[in-house]
Amino acid sequence: MHAPGFIAETDDEAVETLWPYVRKYVDRLRAERGGPPRTRGQFEADIAAGSWHGGSPATVATKIVHMVKTLGVQRFDLKYTAGTLPHEHSMNTIRLYGTEVVPRLWKLVTA
Repeated sequence: MHAPGFIAETDDEAVETLWPYVRKYVDRLRAERGGPPRTRGQFEADIAAGSWHGGSPATVATKIVHMVKTLGVQRFDLKYTAGTLPHEHSMNTIRLYGTEVVPRLWKLVTA
């Protein structure tokens, strides 16, 4: 499974950091295709129950486990870049994914 994601220390920090970059990128694509701008509510709904795997390490790990169990997938790939997201944010996501999310995943999957 391949899904977009972003990890920060807290859920609120993830949403606040990521939203401006996602909005800019998605609005450009929607405008090219004749669609309306994306709303913050739509973005938050995608994080809560949609394809985005965003939030704190605990939130992201829980969502990944849910998707893996629900869909029966054997692999999960987190796409950690979004539009013009600065490199340091992507690097922090990679760090948190490796040091906090993956260890949580192993505990949740083997429990």
